[in-house]
Amino acid sequence: MIHIKFEIKKFLFEHWLICLITVIAAGMRFYALSEKSFWVDEIIATLVSSRPIDRIFAIRVDDVTPPLRDYLAHFLFLVFGRGEFALRLPSAVFGTASIPLLYFIGYKWFNKSTGIIAAILLTISPFFLHHSQDGRMYPMFIFFSISSLFLLLLAIEKEKKTWLYWLGFIVVTALNIYTTYFAFWALIAELVIAVIFIIVQKISNKQQKPFLWKKIGALMFCLIVIMVLYLPWLPVLIDFIAKNIHAPLPYKYTFKVSPTEKEIANTLYPFRVWFGQSFFEDLLEKYGVVSYGAYLYLLFYLIGIFAAFDRNPKYAMVLILWFIIPLIILFSPPAKVLFFPRYISFIMPLYLLGIAYGIGITSERITRKLFRGKSKSYLPVTGFIMLLFALVVVKPIADYYRTEKQNWRGAVEYLASHAENNDIIVVGPYNAKWCVLYYVPPEAESKQIQLVEKCNTVKELQRLCAKHSRVWFITAYYRYYEYRTPQYFDWIEQHFGPPVIFTGKTDSDNIYVFLYQHEEPTQSLLTPRLAKK
Repeated sequence: MIHIKFEIKKFLFEHWLICLITVIAAGMRFYALSEKSFWVDEIIATLVSSRPIDRIFAIRVDDVTPPLRDYLAHFLFLVFGRGEFALRLPSAVFGTASIPLLYFIGYKWFNKSTGIIAAILLTISPFFLHHSQDGRMYPMFIFFSISSLFLLLLAIEKEKKTWLYWLGFIVVTALNIYTTYFAFWALIAELVIAVIFIIVQKISNKQQKPFLWKKIGALMFCLIVIMVLYLPWLPVLIDFIAKNIHAPLPYKYTFKVSPTEKEIANTLYPFRVWFGQSFFEDLLEKYGVVSYGAYLYLLFYLIGIFAAFDRNPKYAMVLILWFIIPLIILFSPPAKVLFFPRYISFIMPLYLLGIAYGIGITSERITRKLFRGKSKSYLPVTGFIMLLFALVVVKPIADYYRTEKQNWRGAVEYLASHAENNDIIVVGPYNAKWCVLYYVPPEAESKQIQLVEKCNTVKELQRLCAKHSRVWFITAYYRYYEYRTPQYFDWIEQHFGPPVIFTGKTDSDNIYVFLYQHEEPTQSLLTPRLAKK
């Protein structure tokens, strides 16, 4: 016991800074975790996770996500009750745990300062902060992906007691592919990196021939075990691929599904959010940068990669391949698939690790040239560079805490308090019905209000308004879907009153609440009322 206490004190003394960063990261992720309203994907996840275990399995069989995240939320609902905190808790936990994990990867592959800088960059990443407070699987996906890669490379490098690392690789990878199908992208990247890493390890360390086959044999055995563990879900995956590889998109979106050659050439162009943007613009946004910040991040990443190839080529290769392989896979499928950069978000931590190494190298060279190598100057120089990165993300972080993704709670509360007996509520597409039903307060259930989902043409809407004196229309993604025609929305704007708008993260996330009454509206749509938060 005394020895264990000594080891803990020694660890805290040596790594006190990452402990402090982790505490700050936890504070940022748990702060007001349940304060914001669910958005549509979270509401669907809540409804699925609230079902019995066997029903969750059956629902996810016909869906696009494996069930691990839902099972975890299901048991958390039993402990904390169904709500925002319980659903978002795994994201906050895994989002926080990823910070020290990235530190130890940087510490192992490069040096301590690289690990610290990378941990800070991941802590203040607005994209990662958002998903660490979002009730979906992305923080788990990111944590499992980089854990799997780290354990795999340790198993290849180490000579003794490698079975622990191989076992860890098996467990973490199995959890990852039960979390999301996109984990297979990470697994493919890991396998390519592993084979190259084994060859490089053999050549650089002049290992004997058995080393090569021993490591490849161990890797193949681990893959077989992983596939055995995945057997219960493997038929579902095969069926999913067969159904969706050439399936048309369920909706026609107004943004581009795949980038054009011009957009590929403009990879460095500062991003725009969500709709009307190229894939690469959105990809850059996921690192939490705007305007000059995109170039700042990319500049230090390139500095870090070139410097790493000079000093530590093995891990420079890992950083490059981890970034490039998913993009190669993305642009090589036979079918055009709707794809968001968050689906390959597992690449982000190692992208930040390359940036961190670039910051460290730059600080080292500036210290050597301007301050004649005085070690005391290294810290202020690094601090100044980090200040530039902090300035880039201050506004996005402030905006994130100030805004909601989609304020369905506020919109439904407004609707419930203003709707009258016998009112009709027409709901928009993309599961708006379930969002309304989830947040309807108990006192509103006594009102005789009818929810209408299938009212998709102008004639149907006109017929409904002719029969009833008051008709509400509530929707997000206003005019972003061709689920209903432009004429449909034109008729609403001409005959309904001005909307009450509950602002979201972007224009597409705004929730619009319209009211139709037989008397003509006195205001124009151009002067809508913004709802108070």
